[in-house]
Amino acid sequence: MLSALQHIIASLGFHDDVGTVIVLFGLVMARLVTAISLTPFLGGRSTASQIKIGIAFLTGILLFPSVVPRTTIGELSSFHVLCLFIKEGVIGAIIGFLAQIIFQSVQMAGATMDYARGMSQATFFAPQLETNVSLLGQLQLQATIVLFLVFNGHLLFLRALAASFAKVPLLDFPHFTGGVLPAGEQMARYTADSLVIAVQLSAPVLVALFLVDVSFGVIGKVASGFNVHNESQPVKALLGLGVFFLTLSYILGRMPGHFADMLQQIKRFLLHIS
Repeated sequence: MLSALQHIIASLGFHDDVGTVIVLFGLVMARLVTAISLTPFLGGRSTASQIKIGIAFLTGILLFPSVVPRTTIGELSSFHVLCLFIKEGVIGAIIGFLAQIIFQSVQMAGATMDYARGMSQATFFAPQLETNVSLLGQLQLQATIVLFLVFNGHLLFLRALAASFAKVPLLDFPHFTGGVLPAGEQMARYTADSLVIAVQLSAPVLVALFLVDVSFGVIGKVASGFNVHNESQPVKALLGLGVFFLTLSYILGRMPGHFADMLQQIKRFLLHIS
């Protein structure tokens, strides 16, 4: 069995023993499994673990000949292998985190709108993000994931994930071009931009609800016996929902640009650590 496997490995152009090749494939899987598990469009509890591992396994088989050096690697110490596995897991986790931020922004925008219209009590579990989200947050999140898949964003993400092996090879450690600070600043800036995106997507509904509050405030001043709070809640709930559906095309129309920016952020991060 081992001799047959060694013959197959040699026919593929690899000159190391079976154990070394298995370790190298394990390193590839460590990055792929971690990144894929954290992405809302491929991972999360909505996808069975067997499917996520299967996607990573098939992707790893396709990438393995191009990401593993063809030169003889030699014997690797246990400590060196452990450090490499940790490195691969961290890089995969960061890539998955960067891919997750835009979807967090979308559900945050929905949660902001539901809070403003007084409908934040009802929540649903979103398995893609493994957290509870509001009604409009759930609707926006699922619509965004479908739109991302329709645009073949998952294929572009897998391509960016494959390119990460060229920027940070399996047996090398990150060099952090320009230091660790630029990479940290980029992640902090992109995380802060998620709040800006959430405000932009929820702005039409928030402006409409603000005008409703102002109108009822004026009515309350004119008619002091009028219960402004109780009467304004149904109006805000229905008006906010109506404005949301009217501006849904605006929200979805901005998504392709945010998807492209997400992929660019992954590439910039890889440039910082390569």
